[in-house]
Amino acid sequence: MNSKSGSEALKMSTPPHSLKASLHRYRFLILAALVVCILPLTMRSGSLAAEVLVFALAAFGCNLLLGHTGLLSFGQGIFFGLGSYSAGLTLTN
Repeated sequence: MNSKSGSEALKMSTPPHSLKASLHRYRFLILAALVVCILPLTMRSGSLAAEVLVFALAAFGCNLLLGHTGLLSFGQGIFFGLGSYSAGLTLTN
């Protein structure tokens, strides 16, 4: 039989959280945030950078919807189209 209490066994089984482990776990999120922050500064055209980020967000939404859930929905396409249409109207008027 084990003479250790339940809380001592729990403390020994969970590894301590370190900064290196957290950075390794969230490395893709940190990389994406850096790209989003640096992309508009490095491209010559700010509108092109914004367009790249908008289409990346739309692609991420499609990947999330179709890849993880397996559902096919045109709802997000409608919202994307309405946003593009209203932005176009706003820019022309």
